[in-house]
Amino acid sequence: MKTLNFIIAAFFIFSFQSTPAQINKKFSGNTDYVHAVTFSPGGKYIASGGYDGIIRIWDIGSGDLVNSININNKIFKLYFDSDAKKIIAGNEPLIGISSAIDSFVFIYDAFGKKGNELLNIESKSPNFFVKRNGNKAVSVIPELSLDSCKYIVNYNIENDMEGKCYRLLLNNYDLSSVKYESSSFLGMIGSWNFNYPVTISENGKFLALYSQFMDEEIGVSSNYKGNKRDNKTIKNKTGIMLYIFDTENEKMITRTILLDNNLGQKTILISNDGSYFYYVSREYLNDAIKILDVKQDKDVEILTGHTKEILCLALHPGGKYIASGSRDNTIRIWDINTGKEVKVLEGNDDNVNYITFSPDGRYLASASDDNSVRIWDLSSVSKDIEIYALKYNLDEGLKKYINEIKNEELRKLGNSEYDRKTIDEKYSQKYIELYNKTLEEYNKKNQ
Repeated sequence: MKTLNFIIAAFFIFSFQSTPAQINKKFSGNTDYVHAVTFSPGGKYIASGGYDGIIRIWDIGSGDLVNSININNKIFKLYFDSDAKKIIAGNEPLIGISSAIDSFVFIYDAFGKKGNELLNIESKSPNFFVKRNGNKAVSVIPELSLDSCKYIVNYNIENDMEGKCYRLLLNNYDLSSVKYESSSFLGMIGSWNFNYPVTISENGKFLALYSQFMDEEIGVSSNYKGNKRDNKTIKNKTGIMLYIFDTENEKMITRTILLDNNLGQKTILISNDGSYFYYVSREYLNDAIKILDVKQDKDVEILTGHTKEILCLALHPGGKYIASGSRDNTIRIWDINTGKEVKVLEGNDDNVNYITFSPDGRYLASASDDNSVRIWDLSSVSKDIEIYALKYNLDEGLKKYINEIKNEELRKLGNSEYDRKTIDEKYSQKYIELYNKTLEEYNKKNQ
């Protein structure tokens, strides 16, 4: 019972903390530009990587550097596995050309004293490791199709691209055992450059990528009528063809045209339900963030405020906010629904190359060309962010508590199927009751 009381007490203590968004911690030690940063799943650790080719892992609470892993190559992406035992590092591609090149992903023992290399995977795409649920990781591999090369859009077969298209393979890896699991075929894409960016939703259900088109490749399609992406608008122009795939059902769900062609690997995002695509566009003299409603095939919001190029985007886990980092050395937090800027975070001394939210959404980490990693406390930026963090931590704490006492009862009563089912049902209900009771008490104190 002491554990439960501690969880609830911590919940209420946190609920009355209210300090301005500020730099909670600054981690130094990188000797060159930092281009990747990630939180561990439980939020206990943070890892960074960049041009000096070294993964550094810090304990957030103490600020201590707990491990350094030298991979001798520029790092552009980092992820922990779900148990925070392994760390995945994506290397900077060596060259940028429209042909197959080798790039590598390395998976390391995150806290091994020697940082032993566990896996070395070759790929034709430098964009391929993206986090999925649990211990799963995925590589996006485009390959020249041996089939008839036809687009599948809205369940209709359209233009034959005369051998210019690729089939898209999603290769899955089980990080718990560090082994390749399977490869699945998603669909066809055309005129694809191996270095064009790819993004996958945080839950791993939707994938978005783009390729360049010329107007003669489009033909007549009702898919582009009814908004700014009609045939008259795109005539004699070069732009971007955006493809969105449903990875679970292994099919392309839509393609649409973007007339902006300065999209980057860190400046595209897709929502967890596949309904919205977020991307950076050049508007007049400065960059803006556009929000594309995939079903309506139109931009529903344009977020402006940065004074220089936007280098990275991140979605808050609650889904209501988006953050952007820029060459103007600032990070800006935006309300997706209203399109309004809710906070500007200042303190970096150079370009902000990468940003990411903590699992509970209370903190944001940034990686900068000033060779540092910073963690920003966002709990008072908005009530929504504070409430999301409160509920997340309450949820995680109660799950841990319920699991502990459930396992204790199972050990006492035995492990038959009947006992397990009965106890699972009992503690599922107990969790709901405790969660609702604590939230009710919280709401009473904050009325």
